[in-house]
Amino acid sequence: MVRSLADNKETLYFIRLNSQSLTLCEGKQTNCPRRESAIQFGRILGLGIYILTACLKSLDNKDQLPQLGIFREISVQTYNPTARNLSKKWIEDCLQNHTSCNADLSLLESAEMPTRIIDTTPVEGNADIRLVKGSDIGRERYIALSHCWGKYQQVKTTSENIDSMFRGISLQMLSQTFRDAVRICRDLGIRYLWIDSLCIIQNNAMEWRRESSHMSMVYGNALLVLAASISPGDELGMIRERPYSYCHIIDFNCNGGPLSLRMQPWIFHSNTNHDYPPFYDGPLAERAWAFQERLLGRRVLLFNRNELLWECKEVWRCECGVGDNKGDSNYIYNLHHWLEANRKHAELIYRSWRVHIVPCYASRNLTQPGDRLPAISGIAETFRLELEDDYLAGLWRKDLPRGLLWINLHSHPSGLPSRYRAPSWSWAAADCVPKYEEIMNAEFCVEVSEVCCKLLGKELTGEVTDGWLTICGPLGKALVRLPAEYFEKGSSESIHLCVDEDDYHGTSFRADFLLEVRTIQIEEDGVEEEIVVRSHMERSNLQRARMSPESSFPCSKISEVSLDVWCLKICQGDMCGMKDVVLVLGKSERQKGRYERLGLGKINSEKSRRAFAANAVNTVITIV
Repeated sequence: MVRSLADNKETLYFIRLNSQSLTLCEGKQTNCPRRESAIQFGRILGLGIYILTACLKSLDNKDQLPQLGIFREISVQTYNPTARNLSKKWIEDCLQNHTSCNADLSLLESAEMPTRIIDTTPVEGNADIRLVKGSDIGRERYIALSHCWGKYQQVKTTSENIDSMFRGISLQMLSQTFRDAVRICRDLGIRYLWIDSLCIIQNNAMEWRRESSHMSMVYGNALLVLAASISPGDELGMIRERPYSYCHIIDFNCNGGPLSLRMQPWIFHSNTNHDYPPFYDGPLAERAWAFQERLLGRRVLLFNRNELLWECKEVWRCECGVGDNKGDSNYIYNLHHWLEANRKHAELIYRSWRVHIVPCYASRNLTQPGDRLPAISGIAETFRLELEDDYLAGLWRKDLPRGLLWINLHSHPSGLPSRYRAPSWSWAAADCVPKYEEIMNAEFCVEVSEVCCKLLGKELTGEVTDGWLTICGPLGKALVRLPAEYFEKGSSESIHLCVDEDDYHGTSFRADFLLEVRTIQIEEDGVEEEIVVRSHMERSNLQRARMSPESSFPCSKISEVSLDVWCLKICQGDMCGMKDVVLVLGKSERQKGRYERLGLGKINSEKSRRAFAANAVNTVITIV
């Protein structure tokens, strides 16, 4: 059985093989939202089911079997002459025919070059390429590389070797991915190449912070972004042989004449309505820094495991040819294009940040946990300019208080990072994949009077050293119960939040971090108080610390710890029934008289909602 998608109809066919002949018998037709040019069918081979694509070998046969499309061959070699010419064709077509991609051409031509860039023109002596200053060459086209560093870095620019990098660099010194990128630049006729580890001084923290804040310009102003999706490390390269042969030619007699069919494994193309950004395979998809490199690029050429992919503001293309019919916006995820299309809908842009950008970014890996804010600063800068809003360590001033309503999806949260990253009310403070609560008909009952983040440098979307939020709303006490099970397993699901002792299950709570109990001095006369705080420990150390004689945990409370916390009601709304959403707060150890966020809670039952309303008082507090 085969399936053809043409003229927006889905048609089923049955294949009949008699000796060397092939017949297609048409089956039931149904409406189909997408158009395809190939017939896709599965056949059982041994114990596995293989999805294959059948298509005509050439246009000469198109009248014999019109149901089949003409698809391009996928070679075993990632970057063969056909693929190279196809890449050139995609670039030329975009530059000559895509109005959206070239709408801001005058601004692009006047934009500054990156601070440093690689000149791929061979130089005298043993050097093949060299580093040059962007200010010395004027405005030129360049390619930017998006890649996984991997475990082994053969060469990178430092304050000690930068002078020699300007004199020249031998290709033999470079990793395979960098050599491949130089080759592609030369093949495409683009002289200049930007690679982060070569163009930024890696052992200069001040420069690194400054340059990392310019990623929106570096990748957004590049003629093309090369995405080495296939490679987990630079030493492995992006041009390589694929694991198996793709194409088989089968000759048949059909409709009274000879017919050649090309059979190749079916390449999965994601339904991009459900993926953000659209699917691409390989280790690069797991790297947090690569997330913004992909979204910021005006044109992206991806070296995937199965084929080359192309993305720009107007079209989505693939090496096999399926994407040649997908020019609609469902398959285009260029960030600038999306923001331009929704410029008059600020709430939609804020929602996209909360629902799409933040969770997708936070689910990816960072080698350095301190890069939590820098690695998304390019996207944040693009949003900041579009929204004309203040960026606050991952949140937006005009989107408060809704921006506070995130939860840690991990049922076993980790402890505080060793180095300060963000105020407790920001998702960037936690090592988590945040999810924003969707609340129907939300009624907010707080007012933000002051919010501020102290920046580490001059970059408005970069790292912060401190932050606070002064807010007024209904504040009431609650009881948090940490059972013995919690100290054994560290599961957030075992914590109980209680605002009414007679309604034990009337509330729910998700902690942002691992929690523990500390004893602090609250008065100058030495009065001490036990409080719940965010823990710096890992889960494996929590039980050991609790049982230690030196621990702050009271040994008389082996079975359970029950202590006061404070709940600030942010809003009420429909979440499968009316509920109150509260920030769960504890007293701050760092700053006396202030609070820190411990997690997000919901008051679910009417009984508990009434109990909270009876005891809560409108109060002005500061959360750090």
